[in-house]
Amino acid sequence: MLTLRRRDAQAPTAHRPGRLGLGGNLAAVASTNRPDHPSSGLEPQDGGAPQEQPDAVGSHDAESTGHRWSAGSGLLTKATTGLLSLALLTGPAALVLHLTSAPTVTASASAAGQDAKRDSRRGVAQELAGQLVRAWLSSSTATPLVGAYWKEPVDLPAAGSRVGSLSVVDATATAPGVWSVTIGADVTGPTPKAPTVRRFFLVPVAVDGGTGDAASRALALPAETAAPAVAADRGLQYGIAVPGTAAAGTTVSAYLAALLTGTGDITRYLTPGVSVTAITPPPYAQARVERIEANDEVDGLLTGTPANGATVHVRVTTSNFTAPPATAKSGDTGATKPAEDMGLTGQFLLQLTARDGRWEVSGVDQAPQMSPPVEPPAPAS
Repeated sequence: MLTLRRRDAQAPTAHRPGRLGLGGNLAAVASTNRPDHPSSGLEPQDGGAPQEQPDAVGSHDAESTGHRWSAGSGLLTKATTGLLSLALLTGPAALVLHLTSAPTVTASASAAGQDAKRDSRRGVAQELAGQLVRAWLSSSTATPLVGAYWKEPVDLPAAGSRVGSLSVVDATATAPGVWSVTIGADVTGPTPKAPTVRRFFLVPVAVDGGTGDAASRALALPAETAAPAVAADRGLQYGIAVPGTAAAGTTVSAYLAALLTGTGDITRYLTPGVSVTAITPPPYAQARVERIEANDEVDGLLTGTPANGATVHVRVTTSNFTAPPATAKSGDTGATKPAEDMGLTGQFLLQLTARDGRWEVSGVDQAPQMSPPVEPPAPAS
C-alpha cells in the first residue's frame, strides 16, 4: 500500500515556472506542463514508490542561464579589451602621424612665405640699384640727382651722361638682407658726338622687411664692372646641307614666306593638328632662304621621296627685307637681285615630318639640336 504524504521541509507549492532570461527558458516551461510529467508535489515513500525529484529543470535552467551570462560577459570583456588595445596601438600611431605630417604642411607654408619675402626683397634691391645708377650717371653740379639716394658728399662733373636702356643683369644675396645687384646701362657721354656704350655697374643694397613693407638703402656708390663673360661655343648637330630645290627646301621657303610676309596660306605647309599663326601685320616684304641645315640625313631628305613619318630637325638662315628689295643689273642677263644692305639675317629652328610623299612643318623647336657632350680623355695610367 502506498502511503502518500506531503513534504515536511517545504510548504506545498505548485511548481514554479522557469524564468525567461537572456537566451530564453521556454523549454523548461513547456516540459513542466507536459501530461506525462506530474507536478503535484506528492511522491511514493516505499520501494518502487514514486519519490519527490529535485527541481532538476529549474536548477539546470539556472545553471544554463548563468553559463550563458558568464559566456556573454566573457565575450563582452574580450571585445572591450580588444577595442582598448586597438585604441592604445593606434593612438600613438595617430600621434606620430600628426607630429610628422603637421610640420610638413607648416614647413611648406613657411617655405612659401620665405620665398615670397625673398622675391620681394630682391625686387626692391633691384629697383633701388637701377635708380641709383641712372641718377649717379646723370648727375652734374647743376643737377645732383644722386643726392636722393646717397647722403654722403660726392664730387660731380659739370655735365652728366645720358642713360638709355637699363636692365638688371644679376642679383645675388651676399648676406642676410644684403643684395649685390649688377646693372647694365646704355650710356652716352655728355659730348655731342659721344658714342653710346653698354656699361655695367655693381651696387650693394640692404633691404629690411618683406612683402608689402620692404625698405632699402644703398651701401655704396655704383662700381664699374666688366660685362658678363661669353660662354664657350656649344656643339650643334646641324651638319647636313639641304638644297633649296629639294622637297624639304620648297616646304621651308613657302612656310616662312607665309609666316613672315603673309604670302600664301600657312596651314598648307603644316602637319595636320599643328597650329602656327602667321604674323599680322607681316614684318617683312620678303624672306629669302639662304641656307638649310639638317641634324640627320634621313632617306628622302636630299633626293627622292621620304617615307611616311620620317622626321628631321633643320636650322634655316634667312635674309629678311622690310621693303621691296632694290634691283640691280647682274651682268648681261638682265636678272635682278635685292640690295644686300637692306636684308636682316634671321634663323628659324623647325621640325619637318614626311606625309604622303612630301615634307610638312610639324613643330617649331624652342632650342637647337645639341651635340652630345664630349667626354674628357681618360688620364694616362
